[in-house]
Amino acid sequence: MDIGRISAITIGASDLDIMEQTYSKYLGYRSIKTGFITHDEAHNWGAEKLVDAPYLIMQPEKSDDFSFRFVLQPNQSNYIPFKSYGWNAAEVIVENVDELEEIIQESPFEIIGPPADLSFTSDIRAMQIIGPAQEILYLTQFKRKIEAFDSPTPRCSVDQTFIVILAGKSIDSMQYYYSNLFNLEKAPIMESRIRYQRLLIYLKVQNTMLLQLQSGINA
Repeated sequence: MDIGRISAITIGASDLDIMEQTYSKYLGYRSIKTGFITHDEAHNWGAEKLVDAPYLIMQPEKSDDFSFRFVLQPNQSNYIPFKSYGWNAAEVIVENVDELEEIIQESPFEIIGPPADLSFTSDIRAMQIIGPAQEILYLTQFKRKIEAFDSPTPRCSVDQTFIVILAGKSIDSMQYYYSNLFNLEKAPIMESRIRYQRLLIYLKVQNTMLLQLQSGINA
Protein backbone atom coordinates (compact mmCIF):
# COMPACT_ATOMS: atom_id res chain seq x y z
CA MET A 1 0.00 0.00 0.00
CA ASP A 2 1.36 3.41 -1.00
CA ILE A 3 0.03 5.95 1.50
CA GLY A 4 1.33 8.84 -0.61
CA ARG A 5 1.94 12.36 0.58
CA ILE A 6 0.23 13.94 3.57
CA SER A 7 -3.08 15.46 2.48
CA ALA A 8 -4.43 16.84 5.77
CA ILE A 9 -3.54 17.58 9.38
CA THR A 10 -6.33 17.73 11.98
CA ILE A 11 -5.90 20.01 15.00
CA GLY A 12 -8.31 20.45 17.91
CA ALA A 13 -8.82 24.12 18.76
CA SER A 14 -11.02 25.96 21.25
CA ASP A 15 -11.51 29.03 18.98
CA LEU A 16 -11.85 28.52 15.22
CA ASP A 17 -11.99 32.26 14.52
CA ILE A 18 -8.55 32.79 16.07
CA MET A 19 -7.14 29.88 14.05
CA GLU A 20 -8.56 31.31 10.85
CA GLN A 21 -7.27 34.81 11.52
CA THR A 22 -3.82 33.65 12.59
CA TYR A 23 -3.17 31.21 9.76
CA SER A 24 -4.55 33.63 7.19
CA LYS A 25 -2.71 36.77 8.28
CA TYR A 26 0.66 35.28 9.20
CA LEU A 27 1.00 32.09 7.12
CA GLY A 28 -0.99 33.13 4.06
CA TYR A 29 -3.47 30.26 4.33
CA ARG A 30 -7.02 30.65 2.99
CA SER A 31 -10.30 29.26 4.30
CA ILE A 32 -12.04 26.93 1.87
CA LYS A 33 -14.73 25.15 3.90
CA THR A 34 -16.58 25.04 7.19
CA GLY A 35 -19.01 22.45 8.47
CA PHE A 36 -19.70 19.79 11.09
CA ILE A 37 -18.03 16.42 11.56
CA THR A 38 -20.34 13.69 10.28
CA HIS A 39 -21.09 10.40 12.00
CA ASP A 40 -19.20 8.49 9.30
CA GLU A 41 -16.13 10.70 9.66
CA ALA A 42 -16.07 10.38 13.43
CA HIS A 43 -16.58 6.62 13.21
CA ASN A 44 -13.77 6.21 10.69
CA TRP A 45 -11.43 8.15 12.98
CA GLY A 46 -12.46 6.16 16.03
CA ALA A 47 -13.57 9.45 17.60
CA GLU A 48 -17.33 9.18 17.96
CA LYS A 49 -17.50 12.10 20.40
CA LEU A 50 -16.57 14.45 17.54
CA VAL A 51 -19.94 13.97 15.81
CA ASP A 52 -21.42 17.41 14.97
CA ALA A 53 -18.27 19.26 16.10
CA PRO A 54 -17.72 22.40 13.97
CA TYR A 55 -14.65 22.44 11.76
CA LEU A 56 -12.69 24.79 9.51
CA ILE A 57 -10.50 23.76 6.57
CA MET A 58 -7.66 25.97 5.33
CA GLN A 59 -5.20 25.53 2.47
CA PRO A 60 -1.95 27.21 1.41
CA GLU A 61 -2.16 30.37 -0.66
CA LYS A 62 -1.25 28.75 -3.99
CA SER A 63 -1.90 25.02 -3.62
CA ASP A 64 -4.91 22.80 -2.99
CA ASP A 65 -3.49 19.33 -2.30
CA PHE A 66 -2.99 19.86 1.43
CA SER A 67 -5.25 21.17 4.21
CA PHE A 68 -5.23 22.00 7.88
CA ARG A 69 -8.51 20.87 9.46
CA PHE A 70 -9.28 22.68 12.71
CA VAL A 71 -11.98 21.00 14.82
CA LEU A 72 -13.66 22.84 17.69
CA GLN A 73 -12.75 21.19 20.99
CA PRO A 74 -12.61 22.34 24.63
CA ASN A 75 -9.31 23.87 25.68
CA GLN A 76 -6.89 21.21 26.98
CA SER A 77 -5.09 23.25 29.61
CA ASN A 78 -3.02 20.29 30.78
CA TYR A 79 -1.57 19.53 27.34
CA ILE A 80 2.18 20.14 27.08
CA PRO A 81 3.77 19.74 23.63
CA PHE A 82 6.49 17.07 23.37
CA LYS A 83 5.53 15.61 26.76
CA SER A 84 3.24 12.84 25.54
CA TYR A 85 3.25 9.95 23.11
CA GLY A 86 1.45 10.28 19.80
CA TRP A 87 1.43 12.86 17.02
CA ASN A 88 3.30 15.91 18.30
CA ALA A 89 3.98 18.29 15.41
CA ALA A 90 3.69 19.03 11.69
CA GLU A 91 6.63 20.08 9.52
CA VAL A 92 5.76 22.56 6.78
CA ILE A 93 7.86 23.38 3.72
CA VAL A 94 8.54 27.12 3.32
CA GLU A 95 10.42 29.37 0.91
CA ASN A 96 12.41 31.54 3.31
CA VAL A 97 12.38 30.79 7.04
CA ASP A 98 14.34 33.90 8.05
CA GLU A 99 11.83 36.20 6.40
CA LEU A 100 9.04 34.30 8.13
CA GLU A 101 10.67 34.85 11.51
CA GLU A 102 10.13 38.61 11.15
CA ILE A 103 6.44 38.03 10.39
CA ILE A 104 5.93 35.46 13.16
CA GLN A 105 7.45 37.77 15.78
CA GLU A 106 4.40 40.04 15.42
CA SER A 107 1.88 37.19 15.57
CA PRO A 108 0.09 35.03 18.17
CA PHE A 109 2.57 32.25 17.35
CA GLU A 110 5.35 31.74 19.88
CA ILE A 111 8.82 31.05 18.52
CA ILE A 112 10.34 28.17 20.48
CA GLY A 113 13.28 27.60 18.16
CA PRO A 114 14.57 30.49 16.00
CA PRO A 115 15.85 29.78 12.47
CA ALA A 116 18.95 27.59 12.43
CA ASP A 117 20.62 25.08 10.15
CA LEU A 118 20.00 21.49 11.17
CA SER A 119 22.71 19.77 13.16
CA PHE A 120 23.39 17.21 10.44
CA THR A 121 23.31 19.47 7.36
CA SER A 122 23.61 23.16 6.56
CA ASP A 123 21.37 22.72 3.51
CA ILE A 124 18.21 22.56 5.65
CA ARG A 125 17.19 25.49 7.84
CA ALA A 126 14.20 25.45 10.18
CA MET A 127 12.41 27.15 13.04
CA GLN A 128 9.82 25.84 15.50
CA ILE A 129 6.69 27.66 16.64
CA ILE A 130 3.66 27.02 18.87
CA GLY A 131 0.26 28.17 17.64
CA PRO A 132 -2.94 29.35 19.36
CA ALA A 133 -4.12 25.76 19.96
CA GLN A 134 -0.74 24.70 21.38
CA GLU A 135 0.03 23.01 18.07
CA ILE A 136 3.70 22.81 17.09
CA LEU A 137 4.82 23.61 13.57
CA TYR A 138 8.29 23.22 12.12
CA LEU A 139 8.82 25.75 9.32
CA THR A 140 11.51 24.20 7.14
CA GLN A 141 13.49 25.57 4.21
CA PHE A 142 15.61 23.46 1.86
CA LYS A 143 18.40 25.64 0.48
CA ARG A 144 18.86 23.12 -2.31
CA LYS A 145 17.31 19.84 -3.37
CA ILE A 146 18.77 16.93 -1.39
CA GLU A 147 18.50 13.56 -3.08
CA ALA A 148 18.13 11.62 0.18
CA PHE A 149 15.00 13.58 1.15
CA ASP A 150 11.69 13.25 -0.66
CA SER A 151 10.83 16.88 0.01
CA PRO A 152 8.42 18.97 -2.07
CA THR A 153 9.30 22.32 -3.61
CA PRO A 154 7.33 25.14 -1.96
CA ARG A 155 4.84 26.80 -4.28
CA CYS A 156 4.23 29.75 -1.98
CA SER A 157 5.73 31.29 1.15
CA VAL A 158 4.20 28.66 3.45
CA ASP A 159 3.11 25.52 1.65
CA GLN A 160 2.22 21.95 2.66
CA THR A 161 3.04 19.67 5.56
CA PHE A 162 5.55 17.08 4.36
CA ILE A 163 6.56 15.39 7.63
CA VAL A 164 4.61 14.60 10.79
CA ILE A 165 6.34 13.91 14.10
CA LEU A 166 5.31 10.87 16.11
CA ALA A 167 6.58 10.34 19.66
CA GLY A 168 6.83 6.98 21.39
CA LYS A 169 8.98 4.99 23.77
CA SER A 170 10.48 2.66 21.16
CA ILE A 171 11.74 3.52 17.69
CA ASP A 172 11.87 -0.16 16.77
CA SER A 173 8.23 -0.80 17.65
CA MET A 174 7.03 2.29 15.77
CA GLN A 175 9.08 1.36 12.70
CA TYR A 176 7.77 -2.20 12.84
CA TYR A 177 4.13 -1.11 13.08
CA TYR A 178 4.19 1.35 10.18
CA SER A 179 6.46 -0.67 7.92
CA ASN A 180 4.21 -3.72 8.27
CA LEU A 181 0.89 -1.89 8.12
CA PHE A 182 1.77 0.12 5.00
CA ASN A 183 4.44 -2.14 3.49
CA LEU A 184 7.11 0.53 3.95
CA GLU A 185 10.84 0.05 3.92
CA LYS A 186 12.37 0.65 7.34
CA ALA A 187 14.50 3.77 7.44
CA PRO A 188 17.91 4.16 9.05
CA ILE A 189 17.99 6.02 12.36
CA MET A 190 19.30 9.58 12.23
CA GLU A 191 19.84 11.74 15.30
CA SER A 192 19.12 15.46 15.43
CA ARG A 193 18.64 17.82 18.37
CA ILE A 194 15.38 19.68 18.91
CA ARG A 195 16.29 22.86 20.72
CA TYR A 196 12.90 23.17 22.46
CA GLN A 197 13.34 19.88 24.29
CA ARG A 198 16.33 17.58 24.56
CA LEU A 199 14.79 14.84 22.48
CA LEU A 200 16.13 12.55 19.80
CA ILE A 201 14.55 12.69 16.38
CA TYR A 202 14.67 9.64 14.21
CA LEU A 203 14.04 10.31 10.54
CA LYS A 204 11.80 8.92 8.87
CA VAL A 205 9.29 6.31 7.72
CA GLN A 206 7.55 7.59 4.59
CA ASN A 207 6.56 11.14 5.55
CA THR A 208 6.71 10.32 9.26
CA MET A 209 9.39 11.44 11.69
CA LEU A 210 9.72 9.11 14.66
CA LEU A 211 10.70 10.76 17.91
CA GLN A 212 11.80 8.89 21.04
CA LEU A 213 11.09 10.67 24.29
CA GLN A 214 14.00 10.56 26.71
CA SER A 215 13.01 10.45 30.39
CA GLY A 216 14.82 12.49 33.03
CA ILE A 217 16.06 15.17 30.65
CA ASN A 218 15.08 18.81 31.06
CA ALA A 219 14.84 21.44 28.36
